[in-house]
Amino acid sequence: ALILALGGIEGIAHRQCHTMETVVAASLSKYVALLQRIVAEVDVPVSDMTLVGDSLYIVSNAWSNVTQSATPSYSIVDVVRKEVVCDNFITDGTDAVIRKPYGIAVNPLTHDIYVTDGRNYVNPGYLYCFDSNGVQKWNVRTGDIPAHIAFY
Repeated sequence: ALILALGGIEGIAHRQCHTMETVVAASLSKYVALLQRIVAEVDVPVSDMTLVGDSLYIVSNAWSNVTQSATPSYSIVDVVRKEVVCDNFITDGTDAVIRKPYGIAVNPLTHDIYVTDGRNYVNPGYLYCFDSNGVQKWNVRTGDIPAHIAFY
């Protein structure tokens, strides 16, 4: 099921001599490379990303040598049309509170959006939950440098 979810990467049937872990790792590598090519085509900065359906949700904390500062961004890219469909998926102003967007996940069932804030990478960060319209539902303090989110 994982391989099918990754788009049925070609050549899987011919690799039956490999272990499942090797096949999944190879598939994930091709999958990530494809997403990176799409992001490069639309020229969007990326710190972390997650794909749900045809929508690639992206958070970034792009550094500028000119201003000597980082600019956070929260984008959605349509991977089929290869275009940015939303410049800021946070619609309630909470983006002004998040210091360093570090991780992102989207619940595939509810489409709630989860963004982690690394703050200063030394002290505890925060996890923010937004509904599918980009309105904050809740937030919680985490440990240092929160990054990864799993649903079970």
